[in-house]
Amino acid sequence: MHKPLLAASLAALFLSACGGGAGSESPERSLELRSVKNPYVPGTPGKPSSPGAPQFAGKPVEPGQPLTRYRVQLLQTVASTEHFANSINASGQIAGHANLGPVRAIVWESNGQPRLLQGGFSSVAFQINDRGQAAGFSTLFGGEKATLWDTDGTARELQLEHWPGRLNNSGQVAGFSLEPITQRQQATVDSNGTANRLTWTIQGLEGLAVQAQASVAGSINNNGTVTGSITLDRPYPVIWRGGQGIYLGALDAQYARGSATDINDNEVAVGTTTLTTGLAVGFRWKDGTMTQLVGPAGYPSVTPTRIMGDGRIFGSASAADGSTVGIMGLNGPMVDINTLLDRSDATTASTQIESTSGADANGRILARGLVNGQWGVAFVLVPVQ
Repeated sequence: MHKPLLAASLAALFLSACGGGAGSESPERSLELRSVKNPYVPGTPGKPSSPGAPQFAGKPVEPGQPLTRYRVQLLQTVASTEHFANSINASGQIAGHANLGPVRAIVWESNGQPRLLQGGFSSVAFQINDRGQAAGFSTLFGGEKATLWDTDGTARELQLEHWPGRLNNSGQVAGFSLEPITQRQQATVDSNGTANRLTWTIQGLEGLAVQAQASVAGSINNNGTVTGSITLDRPYPVIWRGGQGIYLGALDAQYARGSATDINDNEVAVGTTTLTTGLAVGFRWKDGTMTQLVGPAGYPSVTPTRIMGDGRIFGSASAADGSTVGIMGLNGPMVDINTLLDRSDATTASTQIESTSGADANGRILARGLVNGQWGVAFVLVPVQ
């Protein structure tokens, strides 16, 4: 039903690098809900969110609860019909890029006004934190280099390779760098210009570090906990916390494979893992227990890309034919957010949502899909009062 996206998001690139992604098995196999306790991980809860953490206005989706309805709000354009939005922060600032001949990094302010970032010949902003710092890449430093844009508009080169991951509110950025001797990709966090390479030793995968081919960090929360994967014979989902690497386990012990894509400040992580059948499914991980994320009917393969402070999960779900829908959910099955649209206006009536990327403190959701006959459009879903 839905055409593939015109531009791959950072999350999709990260999943591809880690061996995750959508499967192609039949929808009937999605009905089994799995929950597995990882014997390697002590049930130690993470540090809770700070008292000043934003409380989200949008209603979390739970079984039997009335659901918020949404209308589509298009982003203001900058001399271009092609705009791509990748991340939204609590105040509603959005990081992305516009095709202006060369591609240019852009931030939409909370009032909707777009602001071009300095970026040399070309640049892309993938992520934005709650302070308004953005991370992506630019040609400011010769070639396409990982870049951090500060709140005053200045830019600096990150000690990471090309595609940086998510950044926290301290300006720490997750990604990978090349190990000096072996040139292996190694999960790394840039902290104020210093590359902190993460350990190859993973609790639950003891003795296998010498077999590691690569590791990648995709996200970092405000506690400094990092999500990602380590590749041995296959990618394994892991987090790095307090200097220690921890294997998150698998829903299917016979075929452990996957990656962790995001983690909130309550230390709840999401990611993807593959079953023996070959179906890639999403998971939620908390205190050592991994639980399968169930997709909407007909869309069994869930790819979660964001988990908010209140536990809401965003991303996409795929059908056997490769079509996708944007999702949102909490503890129950993921909801196809297309079913929550108030289609009383022409723009919203024309919309098919393929993916969601997160929400701001007012409950506005960043999404992408088909609008007015054009695919790959980024827009905001505004709660209907």
